[in-house]
Amino acid sequence: MLFPTLLVALCVASVNPGDAVSPPVAGVPDEGWVFHESWSAQDRREMMEVAGEVESLLREADEWVDTGSFEARFWHLIAPAVRRDVVAMVRETARTGDVRLESSNRMSLLWCAMFTGHRELARSLVLRGADVNARCLIVCPPIGEKDILAEGESPFGMAFSPFPGGSAAYAGAEVELVRLMLDHGAMIEPSPGMPYSYLEQALIFSGVRGWKGVDIADLLLERGALIHPEEAGKVMMCSVRSGSVRIVQELMERGVDINSKYDGAPVWAAVNFRQPHSVAMLQWLLDHGVDTSLEGVPAFYGGSASHPFLFHLVERSVALRDGEVRLHEGVQERALAMADAFLKKEGDVDCVSNRKTPLFVCCERLGGQSRPGDFAVRMARLMLDHGADASFAPCSAENRELMSGRLDAVPQGVRDVLPELWRK
Repeated sequence: MLFPTLLVALCVASVNPGDAVSPPVAGVPDEGWVFHESWSAQDRREMMEVAGEVESLLREADEWVDTGSFEARFWHLIAPAVRRDVVAMVRETARTGDVRLESSNRMSLLWCAMFTGHRELARSLVLRGADVNARCLIVCPPIGEKDILAEGESPFGMAFSPFPGGSAAYAGAEVELVRLMLDHGAMIEPSPGMPYSYLEQALIFSGVRGWKGVDIADLLLERGALIHPEEAGKVMMCSVRSGSVRIVQELMERGVDINSKYDGAPVWAAVNFRQPHSVAMLQWLLDHGVDTSLEGVPAFYGGSASHPFLFHLVERSVALRDGEVRLHEGVQERALAMADAFLKKEGDVDCVSNRKTPLFVCCERLGGQSRPGDFAVRMARLMLDHGADASFAPCSAENRELMSGRLDAVPQGVRDVLPELWRK
């Protein structure tokens, strides 16, 4: 093994005469733990919870199979001797009060608190001087005769995920925790080799309910987070997805091109019906000259129109499932408003992709069960109001023939709402 393992004997109840150990605290079970007198009752409870959760994950990791949890898989990849060392470190930190103690692979109590989502304990540890930048070492089981060693994330880095241990139960990271770590020496730029900057991570997770990703991004920009030229497209894409016009505007003021490419053009990221501010974001992008063409868009989107964005928007919105509509209040209204805003600005209602027009996509959803108030009917009505070709002339002959049979099955109530379709 690459690093000496802490002896479990360090964590048992034997106490040196010089150790300052407090008597038991009411409401805090003893369970063989020895605590330094400086720990509060809340700290002690959370430390035992952290140790219990880690021990539970270790047991799961020992028996891990492909169906196991994300957290157990993470621990399964770490060499068994190192796993046990982590629990020993937690107990030794409790006994000595030394928050800079680390396991043999550089996991500290702060690291474990962040991983398990114990934010209050994390705050206490930071205030006591815990290292917020120490990246753990993932010592994996050997392949051949050598251990595989890789650097993992730091405690500060884990503050940028609403799922620190892979579990949605831990969502709700606060801006103040990030601010506190920055005030205590956190490095605002991640170490080389990390796939996303902290700014990008904050924006990526901004859509998670209860998580203040945009506010954290604001804080990072305020504290001097850098935007490297080679990362500009990725940062812009993440900002558009976050739904924050303010962040996008600030990036532009810093010289980031609104049309910087990363996995397509930024305007494509605006097709995010879950974000309450998606309509305002799209309108702002259109007003500031965003490129809506196919240039730079991944090939799998296909199409040959000069404005494929509308096709993509309509196709995604009419395919929304009932569960998504119930979960994200107002999602269909936002989709209609976005399509309307785009058409008022761009005007190409008959753009073609996959030999279909947006109106054709809407009508594909119509059938014997259609009702006048269905979303596909409302979107089709919007396309017609903007002058869509009801004869489907821009579509292929094969698709036009298929549509004739489809429309024959549409009930009279829908025909009354969309009369143009039967005048072709």
